Amino acid sequence: MPGGPWTGDDPGHNDGIHERWLRGLNRQTGAPDYQDEWYYE
Repeated sequence: MPGGPWTGDDPGHNDGIHERWLRGLNRQTGAPDYQDEWYYE
């Protein structure tokens, strides 16, 4: 039901979140936008 509570069962939405999570988890320390405070996280 549009506008109803989120149930977590939208595969397209879940896949998109998973992809963003993987990119953040595996960020490269040599990337120009890498922040030093991320190193030990």
